[in-house]
Amino acid sequence: MGEEKESRKFSSEEEMKDFVFQKFEQAKIHFGERDRLRDLQEQQDKIGRELVIKTYEKDEDGDENEVTEYIRDWLSKEKEFERLGRLLERFENTQGSQMRGQIRDIFLKVFKDIRAQTKVVTTLYSEDKINTGQSDRAKITIGKCGFGIRYNIQAAKPDSRDLAVFVERKDDIIAGLKSLKLKEWADRFERFVELMPEVSSNGSIKIEYPLSKPVVVAPQYSSDRIDECDRIVFCGDDIRLKSYKSEITVISKGYSEKFHVREYNRYGTVLLIKEDVERGLKLYNDKLEEQVKVAEESFEKIRQEFAMELMLAQ
Repeated sequence: MGEEKESRKFSSEEEMKDFVFQKFEQAKIHFGERDRLRDLQEQQDKIGRELVIKTYEKDEDGDENEVTEYIRDWLSKEKEFERLGRLLERFENTQGSQMRGQIRDIFLKVFKDIRAQTKVVTTLYSEDKINTGQSDRAKITIGKCGFGIRYNIQAAKPDSRDLAVFVERKDDIIAGLKSLKLKEWADRFERFVELMPEVSSNGSIKIEYPLSKPVVVAPQYSSDRIDECDRIVFCGDDIRLKSYKSEITVISKGYSEKFHVREYNRYGTVLLIKEDVERGLKLYNDKLEEQVKVAEESFEKIRQEFAMELMLAQ
């Protein structure tokens, strides 16, 4: 007869958490400093696997362990994760390539027929970038077709990525337009740029704050570095733990439909930071929603404020 597996039962979430903390602490203090890195990697890996595969196994039918089942259920039912998914979709609609393409189309219609002959307004790159290797021959121009980018001889229409450069170089562009006695166009450009950054910026909103209690992250492989993390980071559809050396993604949406634990042996770690995740997720969602609202309203303001130019351009 084989030895029967012992099934561990927990009366509360707090009891589960205490057990996981105990396991991690045992791994930290059991080994001396001489071989700490190697042995701690191996021990943490072993603990991570036990937590998921063995320690909480209920019977021989292959039922998932209690920690894994609990965390998966929480991820699927937590309303703030559902809210984050919806906000990220709206954020992508305001920050993605489709929106930037729409802004470019409006920009090209609003700024056309500035003058008959092409004139240079300013350099494309700032002085700092020129000093680090960018060409000072690249220029921002104006002419019959509006704004253009000239890298050598002939100017081309700006693409959606160039609009972010126009925002960066706005003061020099405005000064250049005024020096050419085009104050009306300078004022129009300044107003457009006031609205444009909120809908054309590219990148993810990010927040981070200290964990209520540092955690040691069990690696997926024994060769992985062991990190004691003391901060939690929210960035796009990733939730990460951060040490002074690195950031480790523990919860992610990625290309899947729902949020999931990134590595199979990190359910115990996620259990330890559950309250920190819930607290930060609400803060992150509120900040993301505020940003999305500003972006959506800014796009509407651009279309309303320049409605006459857009109508004449039809």
